[in-house]
Amino acid sequence: MDRSISVRVLNASGRQGVAATEAAKLTQDGFTNVTPDNFQGDLPSNSIIYYKGAGNQANAERIGELLGITNLSEVSELRAEVSVVIR
Repeated sequence: MDRSISVRVLNASGRQGVAATEAAKLTQDGFTNVTPDNFQGDLPSNSIIYYKGAGNQANAERIGELLGITNLSEVSELRAEVSVVIR
């Protein structure tokens, strides 16, 4: 596992401060490159973790454990190695 990967935590919940709260959980676990932000685009129906490439699957699974998200999806295009969308 590589806790220096880039992780974006995106708030799609409509509640202020959710991304920052969840990002803090990752930082407390040792992730060093975590950015909270607001989600833009078509809203997913549930919280989801997107990860770029199979090499980031273990990182995505750990993040899912920390945040209680089981919905993971590998994608080829992503700004960060892992992006978390909080619904």
